[in-house]
Amino acid sequence: MNCGCLLQSSTTESKSVMTPSKTMISGGTVKNSTFTKCLLPVAIVILSILYPGPVAAQTSITIDADRQFEFAESYFCRGEYYRAISEYERFIHFFPQEPRAELAMYKIGLSYFQGKQFRQAIASFDAVIKKYRDSELSLKSYFKVSECHVGLREFGPALTTLDNLLAMEPDQDTKDEAYYRRGWIYLETDAMEKAIASFDKISPKNRDIYRLKRLSEEINKKKFLKTKNPTVAGLLAVIPGAGHLY
Repeated sequence: MNCGCLLQSSTTESKSVMTPSKTMISGGTVKNSTFTKCLLPVAIVILSILYPGPVAAQTSITIDADRQFEFAESYFCRGEYYRAISEYERFIHFFPQEPRAELAMYKIGLSYFQGKQFRQAIASFDAVIKKYRDSELSLKSYFKVSECHVGLREFGPALTTLDNLLAMEPDQDTKDEAYYRRGWIYLETDAMEKAIASFDKISPKNRDIYRLKRLSEEINKKKFLKTKNPTVAGLLAVIPGAGHLY
C-alpha cells in the first residue's frame, strides 16, 4: 500500500512538472499566464515609446528666473548669506544671459563681505570688474574691494584700488567718492597730511555732501587720532561712508 501511494505521488508530480502553463480566460480577464507575463514588459516599453509626454512631464523640473532670483534675495535679506550665495550661483548657471546675472555676481560679493569673508569677496568683486568693465556695479565693486582690504587691515592695497579707479574714471562724482574714501584710509593710518590733501581734491559741488567742514574741524582738534570717544563715534556715524572705519 505504501508503494502504491509513492507511485501515485510520483506520477502526480511528474504530470505537474510536464504540464505546460495554460492561459485561462474568464470574463475577459487573463489569469496566470506565462505568455502574458512575458508580454507585459514589452507592452510597457512600447507604450513609453508611443506616449513619452506624460512620463517626461512627471520628471521634468522647471526653474523660473524671477522665482530663482527672488529666492536668492530672500536669503540675503534674512542674513543667510551662504545660502544666498548658492542660490545666486544657481541663477547665474541657469540664466547666464539674463540681465540680472551681473547683479547676482555683485550680490555674491556682498554676501561674502557681509559674512566677513573678505578674500572671497575680493575675488567675487574682481570677477564683476573683469567681466562688466565700466558698468555701475563694476565701479561699485572697486569701492567694495578697497573696503575688503581695509577689513583685512591691508591699507596699501586698499589705497591702490582707489588710485586705479581714479586713474581710469572720468566721472567727477565717482572720483570725489574715491578721494573721500582714500582720505579716511590715510586717517586710519595716521597719515594726517595725506588725508587732508585727499579731502581737498573733492570738488566744490560735493563738499557739503561729505560734510567736509565738520570733518575738518575734527581733524584740527585731533581728537580721533588720540582716542575714539563717543563724540567722534557720533561724527563718524553721520558722515557717509565713515562708520565702518570707527
